[in-house]
Amino acid sequence: MAGGRFMSRSEWLASWWQSYSLEEKSRDHSLFVLRLSENGSTVGFAPLFIQRSPIYGRELMWLGSGKACSDNNTFLYLEGREAECSQSIANFLFSSGQDGTWDRLHWDGIQLSNQGMVGLGQALDRHGISVLSKPGPDCWEAPMPKNWDTYLAGLSKRSRRILRTQEKQFLKSGIGRVWSPSSLEEVDQQFDAIERIHQERWEDRSIQGCFSDATFSNFLRKATREFFEAGSLYMALLEIHNEVAAGVIGFWEKDRLSLYLVGMSPKFAEDRPGWTLNVSTLQKAIERGVGTVDFLRGDEPYKARLGAIPTPQVRWLASAPRTIPRLRHAAYRAGSWLKMQWQPRPLVAICPEPGDA
Repeated sequence: MAGGRFMSRSEWLASWWQSYSLEEKSRDHSLFVLRLSENGSTVGFAPLFIQRSPIYGRELMWLGSGKACSDNNTFLYLEGREAECSQSIANFLFSSGQDGTWDRLHWDGIQLSNQGMVGLGQALDRHGISVLSKPGPDCWEAPMPKNWDTYLAGLSKRSRRILRTQEKQFLKSGIGRVWSPSSLEEVDQQFDAIERIHQERWEDRSIQGCFSDATFSNFLRKATREFFEAGSLYMALLEIHNEVAAGVIGFWEKDRLSLYLVGMSPKFAEDRPGWTLNVSTLQKAIERGVGTVDFLRGDEPYKARLGAIPTPQVRWLASAPRTIPRLRHAAYRAGSWLKMQWQPRPLVAICPEPGDA
């Protein structure tokens, strides 16, 4: 049912819940997973939980929300059953919203190419639950051809030159080595290295990285171990002169490779280790015959330079069909409108210099 979405798999969702539900601040969280069945057989799931907010009350959210930055969130269904499942979920959300089970729907990372979610939004609207759709971070997907030369031919001259230079200087010369784990012990070893260089890079910019949150670190370590045992983990380290220069955590799923997190050591910044690691990663994807490399959310310039195309995502907000939640939602919309009106607008938009990959 995950349909090629690693963030909809049990390895991801269960690891997230097992990690975040143990937090002290999460003591008011409760699972709200909906199972849709027909004649005793499961035809769909909605992987949700309820978070209690002092402002919005009981918020209905996706498992995998927050710092995990899950993308392409959706309910799960058997092929061809999305219309029935979306209507059934809408019916249940309407009745459970009326009886006070939830107050606010807050769903991030929805792709409008997902017909199941489009159908769910329409079904909610028929129940009088009006969904406010706000732009979210784009995901970036690069189609993969059958061979490396064809891939390079589709890039700009500058990108081709950089990739060929990095491949020649570090990979073909033997100065750099890319390797992947073959045991859980090596998974932990690589995870520790990626966490370290990822934090070093952000601390070098006086910014807290995601690994400064111990719960996030525990969650992602657990998920990488689960995906490794399922045969779906893509993890690799780039070593230059036997020192860790860059690392990547990603996931194989059907015809797709999703790249979730990349860490680069600031010590090797001038060597452009991200580009070198991208050479190896993209070549492995082509060798494996995947049709798409998904760079996930974030508008970093290197993604477009590697041939990726943006896929829009939105965030949904809606109130339960009761008076107080609707008043809260109306106040939120009014506040958002006023913030937009009073927000200073620059007279000239200056594009930042393209960053390194």
